[in-house]
Amino acid sequence: MALPTTGATWATVLEPSLNPLAVRYWQVTDVLIRDYFNADGTVFNLADPSVGLGSEGLFTPFAADNLTIRKDLLLSAPGTNLGFLHMGLLKEDTTASTPDQTIQETPSAQILRTVRNVLTKLDDKLNFTPIEASPLVDFLNFEKPLQNVPAVGTPGYQNARDNADMLQERVVVLLGVDTDGQLLAKVYPRVVTDKKGKTELQRKNPESLELTYSVLPDPYSKKSMWICRAGAQWLASGDLAFETTAPVATPVSGLKANVQFPTPIDVTSPVYTAQISQAGAFSAGTVAASPTVSGAFTTIQLTGLTASTLYDGVQVTATGSNVTATSLVSNSFTSLAS
Repeated sequence: MALPTTGATWATVLEPSLNPLAVRYWQVTDVLIRDYFNADGTVFNLADPSVGLGSEGLFTPFAADNLTIRKDLLLSAPGTNLGFLHMGLLKEDTTASTPDQTIQETPSAQILRTVRNVLTKLDDKLNFTPIEASPLVDFLNFEKPLQNVPAVGTPGYQNARDNADMLQERVVVLLGVDTDGQLLAKVYPRVVTDKKGKTELQRKNPESLELTYSVLPDPYSKKSMWICRAGAQWLASGDLAFETTAPVATPVSGLKANVQFPTPIDVTSPVYTAQISQAGAFSAGTVAASPTVSGAFTTIQLTGLTASTLYDGVQVTATGSNVTATSLVSNSFTSLAS
């Protein structure tokens, strides 16, 4: 690629890619948990179509509308459900996932810097601290299968611990809510206990138990974890580049012009139309069929232009089955003579 003769300002080249709408605070955090192995010994397979899959062929806790949380997640949901249990209230600002990796550095006799790095260990830890004193927390503490977990307030409740624990593999979903318009899920298809914190019986602090899990590979999904995002504001922020970056119009022979713009990512099956400005007035342009998509950009072609004519610019509208988005007005251009 040849070096461009001239460039542009920071506001033109870099500022359009800044998206302040992508800054997130997870003001509400939830944890869902269930056993990795079903009661009959089979695996709860998060790549099986029966659990409801997203775009990557993996389980998602969000509904098909990409706006809301599924209502069939919890064991308490009526009808067929996914059997998750809700951890309930959590200690604030303790839910986290932490990478644990080891890098082998390769020094040499000639160069002060390491000449190669090799990843020799890759693990993740996730932790959260329930503050509800519930039978679910007792079952997790004693490493018992999450089957027939009593409800809070069960009369005569007892839970006895054996002399040795047998570690239970679980499925964990961490949920974050930054208003209902921004939803996050981190799905861990197979985890096992790494360590547990102390249980406090105090006057100033609620009874709580810090739980830390190690992430294990899942042979069914072939993944260790995945991230899901949804919500109306998440979807609306996706077309920021399309709506805030002016298209680039280039005249070509045949009384045509190519118009390139960032592809609107959240418009489903978009149909493109264009308005052409001439002498300060907009009129409908004729858009050729089959736009061209290359990388993050789409190019449409306008036809039927008037020869050797100055056009003030082009504005593109993308209309989909779910939403309509409109771009800024492009640069001015003069059509070719023929």
